Amino acid sequence: MTGRTVVLTPADVAAFAAASGDVNPLHVDEDFARRSTFGRTIAHGALVALTALSSVPPHRLTRLSRLRADFMAPVHPAEPYHVTVDGGAEDGDVVLRIECRGELAARIDLALTAPQRLVLRLPAERSVPQPERTPLAWTLDALRPLPSWRVPYDVDLPRLRDVVTALSAAHVPDPIVLWLARAGWVTGMHVPGRDGLLAGITLTPAQGHVSRRDTEITVHGVDPRTGTVRAGARFHGPEGAATVDLRSFLRHRVTPPSRKSLQAHLPASNRLAGRHVLVAGGSRGLGAALTGALASQGATVWSLYARSDDRMREVQAEFGAERVRPVRCDITDTDEIAAVAGYLDRQGVVLDGVALTAAPPLRPMPLHPQAVASAVEYVGRSLMLILQPLSGLLPSHLPPGSWAVFVSSSVMRDPPARWGHYVASKAALEAYARHCQHHLGLRTLVLRAPKMHTDLVNDPTGRLGAVPIERVAAACTQWVIDGSPAQGHMMRFVEGFPHIEDLEGVV
Repeated sequence: MTGRTVVLTPADVAAFAAASGDVNPLHVDEDFARRSTFGRTIAHGALVALTALSSVPPHRLTRLSRLRADFMAPVHPAEPYHVTVDGGAEDGDVVLRIECRGELAARIDLALTAPQRLVLRLPAERSVPQPERTPLAWTLDALRPLPSWRVPYDVDLPRLRDVVTALSAAHVPDPIVLWLARAGWVTGMHVPGRDGLLAGITLTPAQGHVSRRDTEITVHGVDPRTGTVRAGARFHGPEGAATVDLRSFLRHRVTPPSRKSLQAHLPASNRLAGRHVLVAGGSRGLGAALTGALASQGATVWSLYARSDDRMREVQAEFGAERVRPVRCDITDTDEIAAVAGYLDRQGVVLDGVALTAAPPLRPMPLHPQAVASAVEYVGRSLMLILQPLSGLLPSHLPPGSWAVFVSSSVMRDPPARWGHYVASKAALEAYARHCQHHLGLRTLVLRAPKMHTDLVNDPTGRLGAVPIERVAAACTQWVIDGSPAQGHMMRFVEGFPHIEDLEGVV
């Protein structure tokens, strides 16, 4: 068994996107990727596969009769991953395993028994400029009745060669490079397109050569429950022909909260008129829902957000510029939080309460030496997102008697495997909530939030069993309105509905 460690840079990913034509924003747009379950851009599955193939001798790759790649976890730029090769016999199959942070990210099974060899290098081609394209955006219902369709594939082969050469994969035969790049282009730009996640590729070389690259795409099946999409493609071109089966997931679109969706759980009123509230992380998810719920009750909501200008504009437009006051800042930065406090001073604002909803992207991590640094970073980042805004507002803007909402999680009662870092961060958050209750005189609510369908958990099954985000925001807002004299509460959701108990009695 042999292996090598690879680190893809952001420049590698951008170059592959430009050369292959797969400019899906999940790979190249930090703002888009930040709103996904991954929290940042991920490398193309095809690019990861090509770097892994560099560990197989070229004379064996030219006898490719079948390639199956299964993708289980993302690989992020600047994050090392390790490729191991199992199968050294000249006439045997080869298994490539790609591990990242101590867990299996991908597996590639190669059958290298074809009697007819693939050409190693194609004749030089004129470089084809890649115009900027926009990936298709589908719904599951729209995909189901689609007939087959054909699209040309104009690839910049010299540039593609430069990318794989820079990653020590120069000896991978051109046909395999082109087929894998085109498979990623089909899933990233066509089916499922913009909101898809590639789960697997099965590639089989076939007979036939034509001068112009042509791709026939067929949707074989769609599962509306899980978002599974099965598609096929037939490739034709100077490099030869191939058939490809593609397994992907189409993420269900997250519907942002609206006046109408909140009305079903909390009728609009003026019960919080004249109150000033700050929501940290108010552009999306629970933060956006809480911003809307509090504004619908007459409060002026100072909504802090980091980068999602478009999302924040949507929230403000929906709930009113007179009620929603966006403030763009990095809430982990001491100077920027001090600037927010100074801005509130100049506005003559003393807050009635604060909702601390910001959190890093969720992703499972094993207890493994390669994951320790990431786990520690996650816990630290989680605490920074609550402690910096909280400490920067105390005591002048959050005097004793004001309130604070701390967002924990229902998984505290039954922690999932590989979520130790997440549970540790929420345990620390709950400890700080008790600290604020006892020593700072704040009325605190620890929200052990149920599963909700938000951008941070928008995986293929993200909406299954999820409680409406508006219901959670409405329950928190009702707690604010009720103004119970008890200083500390825990809010859980039992069978989808809020249940409040004294924080002191909770373990």
